[in-house]
Amino acid sequence: MTGYPRKVDGNQPERRYVSPSMDRWARKGAAGFMRQAFVLAALCVAVTSLAGCNTGNGGPVGQGNYGTIFGTVTDSVTGKPVAGATVSVSTVMTFTTDANGLYRATTVPLDSPGIDETVTVSYLGKYQSQTKMVHVAAAGQQYEVDFQLVATH
Repeated sequence: MTGYPRKVDGNQPERRYVSPSMDRWARKGAAGFMRQAFVLAALCVAVTSLAGCNTGNGGPVGQGNYGTIFGTVTDSVTGKPVAGATVSVSTVMTFTTDANGLYRATTVPLDSPGIDETVTVSYLGKYQSQTKMVHVAAAGQQYEVDFQLVATH
């Protein structure tokens, strides 16, 4: 069909107008409908899965039920930053301090009342491990947890 009304032959009545897009739809039938439904469903899944992604570079936390724990690890005697120390947040996330002794965990899930995150810093062979507790109560909030490590003898 071309989209224009036409007569099949002189004895038959004129056919109803059908737009070209509706004509394509009708020709594809159930297979065309299912293909379009599948594409639409796949697009919905892709958009939904990407909606909560935090693609930032350590800045403020995006939407979601997450907070940020950050801090500095220093030597307790000299006050100098400790680079290369291992920081663990509730044994789920592990980070290494940078050259300035800094660490940042941006996707820490919110805690239920009465439950805290355990932040542990260690540097095997050089410093004693140290643990502190922090309660991540609100989405988007930042919590500073600094450490002054004591050298092992």
